[in-house]
Amino acid sequence: MKAKLFRSGADRGKPIAFGAEAIIGRGGESTVRLESSAVSSCHARIYFDADRGRYYLEDLDSLNGTKLDGVEVRRAEPLERLHVLEFGGDGVEFVFQALDLTPAAEAEGGEPSAPAAATAGTAVEREMPELPPSLEEDAAAGDAALPVDGTAVDRELPEVPQALLEDIEETVPVEVEEAKEMTPVKVDLPEAPAGDALFFLKLHEPPDSEPIPLEPGKCVIGRARGADITVEDSSVSRRHALLSIGAKVTVRDLGSRNHTLLDGERVEGEVEVPAGSTLRFGALDTTLLAGRNAE
Repeated sequence: MKAKLFRSGADRGKPIAFGAEAIIGRGGESTVRLESSAVSSCHARIYFDADRGRYYLEDLDSLNGTKLDGVEVRRAEPLERLHVLEFGGDGVEFVFQALDLTPAAEAEGGEPSAPAAATAGTAVEREMPELPPSLEEDAAAGDAALPVDGTAVDRELPEVPQALLEDIEETVPVEVEEAKEMTPVKVDLPEAPAGDALFFLKLHEPPDSEPIPLEPGKCVIGRARGADITVEDSSVSRRHALLSIGAKVTVRDLGSRNHTLLDGERVEGEVEVPAGSTLRFGALDTTLLAGRNAE
């Protein structure tokens, strides 16, 4: 197995290659040292699970937390081929890339390694996504990098590539057509003054729910606490879909397990949502309303 970690953008520095495990932190025992006061001594760990054939990321009870694709890590999270990681919340982000998912024993022609200890949550096995084209150059730049021990990464970082908005979620598959009898779900609303909103999202269940104001900008809908609109429903992925609100509203599915539907049609790419249209996130039905006093 082999993976690498490098800063995103033009000034990414030298990629750090590792095998079965990497400890990220500020302390001397860390294999990947980050010179930032926001990073804990032993902040996070990336490790390879030979039984499942994939890497995992876990936060080691750090003070300022760890984020995976913008969402706070609260348990051991499975990693696909490419992700953006943040350690400590200081705005410095790194790209993780899995290069080889073959266990070391098998790669050397020996017996497969013994199953690793089970981690929290269940991994949903599936094909890994293709490498986003905008990161092909970044990924190729570190092919010759060798494993390092105690490397200090302390350079300034430019903007993170936008190509990593999509993520593949660990969600429970549902038969969407049978979800009509679902119990009402709890939705945490964004802090937005309704008087300033041009668009609203109305949940079908419960019928008397207040329309959710959508402020101009980006709005992530999902099950994760870091989402702008948090939906506590197992059919909805942690980061399910992205709404872009301006003079019009568009929607893009973020690789969700149970898909996003616009008026019954599966959303592919970024699609405009006309006012009055029905949006379905997993088994959650909503309607987009327009106007300052939408009812």
